[in-house]
Amino acid sequence: MSPFPMVQSIKNQIINGDALEVLKTLPSDYVHCIITSPPYWGLRDYGKEDQLGLESNPNDYVDKLTAILSESKRVLRPDGTLWLNIGDSYAGNMSRASQGGRAGFGTKREGVFKRIPETLKAKDLVGIPWRVAFALQSDGWYLRQDIIWHKPNPIPESVKDRCTKSHEHVFLLTKSPKYYFDHYAIREKDEVGSRNKRDVWSIAGGNYGGAHFAAFPQNLIIPCIFAGSSEHGCCALCGNPYTRDVEMTEEYKRVRGEGWKGKDDFKETGMRGVGGMPEVSEMYRTVGWKKNCECDADVSPCIVMDIFMGSGTTAFVSKRLGRRYLGIELNEEYVEIANNRLTQEELFI
Repeated sequence: MSPFPMVQSIKNQIINGDALEVLKTLPSDYVHCIITSPPYWGLRDYGKEDQLGLESNPNDYVDKLTAILSESKRVLRPDGTLWLNIGDSYAGNMSRASQGGRAGFGTKREGVFKRIPETLKAKDLVGIPWRVAFALQSDGWYLRQDIIWHKPNPIPESVKDRCTKSHEHVFLLTKSPKYYFDHYAIREKDEVGSRNKRDVWSIAGGNYGGAHFAAFPQNLIIPCIFAGSSEHGCCALCGNPYTRDVEMTEEYKRVRGEGWKGKDDFKETGMRGVGGMPEVSEMYRTVGWKKNCECDADVSPCIVMDIFMGSGTTAFVSKRLGRRYLGIELNEEYVEIANNRLTQEELFI
């Protein structure tokens, strides 16, 4: 039996409400992984009063987002991870925030103005991602990594005095110095076999047709889920994630050890690599999963949460990857869109 039976009723659910207020109702140390992208400052109006992103200056935006993520930290397990995608903007490049949604995309809502704060000049890059990152660091988060999301298909810009923006940030943050991170699950191919995943991810941007204009690309979420939550699952009682037990393949052992004779071995095997190391088909293989508690309980899927769910991509990918999802979304229209998507759409990766 779960120590948090009240949460059983909200797993695999998207809750319509304010992120901070909903988070306050959730138990502490419960969620394994949080993947989210908050509304960016001054860029879009989602038609809700007091929504995040329409603050008159970046400092108020950072303070409000920090308060929300501080409550998220309480809900996150001590071994959990937060993957925070956030983009930047320029001071004075829009007089009013564009209104989001389906029919409202590209329109303006009267009275929603983006003013240039006294600390900024027109055309200044605001630096929102790093303002947020440093504020979270001061709030007790461990700032573990700045992953660069490179977009091969960026939105065209007509500017003549700077380069076109083609990247955003994905910050990896944790509440503890030691945390769950399955790096084997996201190893990437290289000239020899595989390597630890690098911190520049080249992923085409996209959206969910007819819905949220700024939907997560599924391929941006997938490595976060793989690294931040156990593929095998967690203890159904205490929530501790199972960890992957791996070993080197015999092929990799051979080429790393005395069995590799250079040119003679290459003639025999035909394997090709770099730096004197031949190519191998697989370096490591999973031989089992380690239980990290003494509970007498079944295995349960890990929980992935998105506190700004939008059109539901995080929930959608989590479900197809065998995780439970918990989402929060302020806009009731997006909740409906996300729920319809979860029951109707197929996953294309």
